[in-house]
Amino acid sequence: MPTSKRTDVAIIGAGVAGLTLANKIIKSDPAMTVSLIGPEDHRNQRLSFWIDNNAAVSYESFLTHQWQSWSFNHRRAGHSSHHAHHQRYVSLDAKLYKQHLRKKLLDCGCHLAPAVVTRMDINPANHVVYTSDQAFNATTVIDTRAPLIPQATVKQQFWGSVVDLPRPHGLTAPMLMDFDVTPIATDGVTFIYALPLTSSQLLVEATTFSTRLQAESDYHHCVSVWLRQHFDFLLTIEPDKSESGVLPMGPVIPLEPGIPRCGLAGGAARSSTGYAFQGIERQAAFMASQISAGQQPETRSPFSRRTDWMDKVFLKVTKDRPDQLETLFMAMAQRLSGDDFAHFLSDTGGWMPGLRAIMVAPKLAFMSAAFRLAWARSWN
Repeated sequence: MPTSKRTDVAIIGAGVAGLTLANKIIKSDPAMTVSLIGPEDHRNQRLSFWIDNNAAVSYESFLTHQWQSWSFNHRRAGHSSHHAHHQRYVSLDAKLYKQHLRKKLLDCGCHLAPAVVTRMDINPANHVVYTSDQAFNATTVIDTRAPLIPQATVKQQFWGSVVDLPRPHGLTAPMLMDFDVTPIATDGVTFIYALPLTSSQLLVEATTFSTRLQAESDYHHCVSVWLRQHFDFLLTIEPDKSESGVLPMGPVIPLEPGIPRCGLAGGAARSSTGYAFQGIERQAAFMASQISAGQQPETRSPFSRRTDWMDKVFLKVTKDRPDQLETLFMAMAQRLSGDDFAHFLSDTGGWMPGLRAIMVAPKLAFMSAAFRLAWARSWN
């Protein structure tokens, strides 16, 4: 017989989204009782994204690296670099950040239940979340667990490893996309992502945008070939230095559709890139403000309407003409400023970064996709 616990808010899932949401709720209303239900997430995670140089952020001490330049490479278009004056690309040690958030929650009296949810009873008067040994009676329940990803949804799949080279690698800034690689997906796009961590240490990830998932060994091979070609280095796979994942770039299937969702299940990942941390931050802050105001939280996109529309066009092209994605990213690398590129991918800076990105995009493929989306919408 499970023991019963009363709580104002029950959050299901104890990853970055669940921990962030719990912290923001308690910060908004310290009197609120919050229960975080889910196994502790011990995965190696490095989250990278752009922030303003003058931004004051609570996670500053967990930003292990930051740059104001980044580069791209293509077998035909060559090498291109960006330098930003107002934006910086940062790398967050998410494993340490999650440990920090858990400690903060414990210090604030949040109940952490490292258990798997077995079932839920959701009704207007009361919500009950069950684990094997506890029943949480909550006024509000929010689900932050990873969703199911439909077969037709474009996915960002990646595998990467931190490698220690025997000599300096010479990279002074991140290589965001190197398209001159061994292809993994025949119906998508493959690129290498490389972060210089020290003068001789790199995080190297192979990534695909595709509807189909590929064997992890294909990613090992792609990274291995890239390292051998550039540094004459033989990759040795070490699990404690590796990380992998699959991010949805489009519609998902939540595990529990009837309750509010935050994180990947709530659409916090930017559809055109898979970047999710800033979306989670925005979504969690919005839900915390609703709860603090005595409202039931709602699942809402953390991105502007213009960005959501542009991402739908991007995903249409990804499915129909994946070959055009390399052209798009290299055009943005060559013709946008570093600040415009960072604003566009972060959904900041208003309309202008998006308009400039539209101006440099391959016209035929993207105009055709936009027209077909508008036509389909007019008939729905």
